[in-house]
Amino acid sequence: LILTEWGVMPLKNFFSASISNSENSEMHAASAVRETIKSLISTEIASKPLSDDKLANILNKEGMEIARRTVAKYRDMLNIPSSSQRRKSSRLQRYATN
Repeated sequence: LILTEWGVMPLKNFFSASISNSENSEMHAASAVRETIKSLISTEIASKPLSDDKLANILNKEGMEIARRTVAKYRDMLNIPSSSQRRKSSRLQRYATN
């Protein structure tokens, strides 16, 4: 805890979360990982959306050690539906335009 002019606050409020890098123990900010997930999903093929497991594998290959559950948590934080929901939405849009 730390005493500030706004009151007593937990010290963790002043630091961002980070994800370790597998190669040289470099740290990645959780916000940067979330942006990478958002970018990967925005560039995916609509009829073949990337699953949380595939996203985790891609991030791990880029040197960001991250679990599938963490990918799912970050995706939920970004209000991005699951891959199955994105696939259904893509199909509905295709049928609506035909």
